[in-house]
Amino acid sequence: YRVRLNQTGTILAYEPVNAAAGLLAQETPLPGLLAAASTNSKGENQADFKVVFTPAGVLQVNPWDGWP
Repeated sequence: YRVRLNQTGTILAYEPVNAAAGLLAQETPLPGLLAAASTNSKGENQADFKVVFTPAGVLQVNPWDGWP
C-alpha cells in the first residue's frame, strides 16, 4: 500500500498498489485508521510510505521514493 501521513503521523490516505492488495484491504487495519483520521488541511507537510503486510504477520514500512 502507499500510505500518506501528515507531520503528526495521522493517516490521510492509502492506496493499494496491486490487485491482491485491493482485494485484501478490508483485512488490514488501514480502513479503520483512516476513518479515525482528521481531515486533511492544505499546506500541511505530508510524506508517503510503502507499507507491506506479510503473510507471516510482519509489517514492513519504508519511505516511498519518487513521490512528492
